[in-house]
Amino acid sequence: MSGGHKVIATETISQKYGQIDEVQYEYDENNYGEGKKYHIRWSRQEYERITSRLYKPSMSYDKFIKVLRTFMLGKYAIEDVPEAFRLLDTNRSNTIDITELHEFICVILPKANPYLLLHQIKKADRDGDYKLNFNEFKSFIEQGFGRDVSTRQRREIDISEDDVLISEDRSCMFYADKLYWGDAHEQESSAGNFTLDLDRSSCTQDQNVTSGGNMTSVVLDLYWDDGTNDTVAMTLIAKVTDRYWYLEKAIMNGSEYRYFAYGMHSQMETPSTYSYVCKTAVFVKYDSAPRYGLYDFENKFFLTNIQVNELLNNC
Repeated sequence: MSGGHKVIATETISQKYGQIDEVQYEYDENNYGEGKKYHIRWSRQEYERITSRLYKPSMSYDKFIKVLRTFMLGKYAIEDVPEAFRLLDTNRSNTIDITELHEFICVILPKANPYLLLHQIKKADRDGDYKLNFNEFKSFIEQGFGRDVSTRQRREIDISEDDVLISEDRSCMFYADKLYWGDAHEQESSAGNFTLDLDRSSCTQDQNVTSGGNMTSVVLDLYWDDGTNDTVAMTLIAKVTDRYWYLEKAIMNGSEYRYFAYGMHSQMETPSTYSYVCKTAVFVKYDSAPRYGLYDFENKFFLTNIQVNELLNNC
């Protein structure tokens, strides 16, 4: 019988023109007999490409990989903790708060928000001030929480930023695995699957102040392709009131479709606060003309692994 939880980490450093050009971290994880392998790779070119689009100034690549090494190797890089702490403590308060940690993590995970980090910080925050002093940060690293938060969404959702629709101002993002029409038994019909065309699709925000508080609408103009010449165009509207997202409706070919859901808060493991995740979102055609509205359950489509997320404290 296999015992315990073990992680074997391997670091590979590549140099070019006398400077580090790329770092890779490969993991072989065994959790009581259940194996899993994954890796993280960061090149200088990729880092500079991503940070050039951020709204906040970021650390240089050489400083970034010093912090990254500490997060990735955990207790095996404990000698690097003082330098990582110094680089993250940008306001020189002798503590690392959520904002400072988020400014580093959001480069790795653009979809991560501060509330995911708060959950991780609390695991090492002994005095309950929602910050990490040096000893707490050292414990945070030693116990592997840094590695977990840095790789969590990439491993469990298994998508990269190239698969995600992100608004130009980085205020919101959208992801869905596919669109399909269902038959009478809600199985995939012969019409086939459609995937999102990121180049043609867009995401914009519109914020209004109401008596009940601020209401932000996200209008997603989405184009779906089936790999041939067949394209589906739709407008999907999502809203957030205070802390909670919900999908309102979709417009397709001039018809309105209202949202139903199966599998709320599925295994995608996205932070539930300030985000919306559904394994299968069902949209049923809706006619608002009758007094109480009328649903046509013979006319519906499905979006799988759907995620809408506001990118708080935009990077």
